[in-house]
Amino acid sequence: MGTSLVTVQRFHGALTRSDERRLKLFKHTIGKDLQPHEIDEAIDWCEVFGANPFVKDIYFFVFTDKDGNRRLTPVLSIMMYRKIAARTKDYRPSEEPPLFTYDESLIGPANPRGIVDCTVTVWQHAHGAWHPIRERLRWDERAPIITGGEGGEKWEKTGDVYPPGHAKAGKPKYKKVPVGESVEKLDLGKPNWRRMGETMLAKCTEGAAIRKGWPEQTAGSYVDGEMDNVIDLTATEILEESEKQAREAKLGGPAIILDWIDGKNQLDRVPVDQVHGRVRDYIKRNSEEPGTLLAFWDRNRASFREFWTMKPEECLDLKKAFEVYEATAKAEREREEAEVVKAQTAGSYVDGEMDNVIDLTATEILEESEKQAREAKLGGPAIILDWIDGKNQLDRVPVDQVHGRVRDYIKRNSEEPGTLLAFWDRNRASFREFWTMKPEECLDLKKAFEVYEATAKAEREREEAEVVKAQTAGEARP
Repeated sequence: MGTSLVTVQRFHGALTRSDERRLKLFKHTIGKDLQPHEIDEAIDWCEVFGANPFVKDIYFFVFTDKDGNRRLTPVLSIMMYRKIAARTKDYRPSEEPPLFTYDESLIGPANPRGIVDCTVTVWQHAHGAWHPIRERLRWDERAPIITGGEGGEKWEKTGDVYPPGHAKAGKPKYKKVPVGESVEKLDLGKPNWRRMGETMLAKCTEGAAIRKGWPEQTAGSYVDGEMDNVIDLTATEILEESEKQAREAKLGGPAIILDWIDGKNQLDRVPVDQVHGRVRDYIKRNSEEPGTLLAFWDRNRASFREFWTMKPEECLDLKKAFEVYEATAKAEREREEAEVVKAQTAGSYVDGEMDNVIDLTATEILEESEKQAREAKLGGPAIILDWIDGKNQLDRVPVDQVHGRVRDYIKRNSEEPGTLLAFWDRNRASFREFWTMKPEECLDLKKAFEVYEATAKAEREREEAEVVKAQTAGEARP
């Protein structure tokens, strides 16, 4: 009877499930905080990459979501990336050091050296020749930049408590809030980015280059340092962002809420990639009506601020287009004023008089972007709402305030179900956006509005029944 042998590829020093002695050592040292199934997963990753955790080839991070579910993520050292590429026999590193570009105007707490970007080249042999594989990363793409207060941060209660079943069930939740004016700075918990910023950015860039050239061998991994700007978020926030993106995908991806001031009842949820083109078309269609264009721009300022956090260059292009019409309107007003007062020169506007049309100039938008990394996305994520209160501008409501403010709105208008249903119908696109960020809170609001919808439906059915009854009674008379 013959013996069947299965050949498994082994790498020198790699931790495998067949090495019982080192498995026990791993469990009681590096993996002491891992659960049994996570240890199994960690060993699987070590075998996949041929990695030795004892010489820091590989690290393991565990993220926990709000329901207590854990997820293990492998992070490879840059030396491990080089080992993986070298095993293919078609890799060699570049003889040249990483290439950096600098800008002294960027020097500050968030960028001590004024680094703009880093370019790294590695070489791959294919078809009888060596070919360069280049990767370029910007400082602000990888550096762990956070927005905090000049005086640091403090912990404040959020007003919520942990749900039943959580390890902290019933206890209050806390969040960090800045003390003093908000400024951008490097995360103090990641000191290597301050001490040796070039080295950290070069590692991330080289890791990205190796992933580009050898995707099969490096799939599902991060290089040491790449997680630093992700781990600025809590583990729960990372998983919530992933869930939010999945919900956004069901709605067609991230979008911007716009009011085309066309008399329609509902606001329009425009996919981000379509905003620039559709607004450009709108400008073209209304080029002979500058008043309409400026009213549109003013009405949607909150939405365009949101668009700026996602597509700054496209938003800047649209802003410049509207500035042309604003300048024309301003010149016309100055001419009319000059005729009235018979002034020799025009331009008698007081500084700040035009602020209600356009808050920032195009140049100031770019300066603001560089200064505050888009101001932590304008104070965090928000939802655009129309309170149908006769005001010209839509309201940009921070996500954490939406549930409370809408609940207050329902309470104030509880005797006016028609107003509440009009508000709900008007803002359906906005509430879909809110669902991608706070699904439980959105569903709670939906249930509240459904009560009024059910009441209105019952009232309509009652009225219709009375009409039918009256008609039937009339027909029955002799």
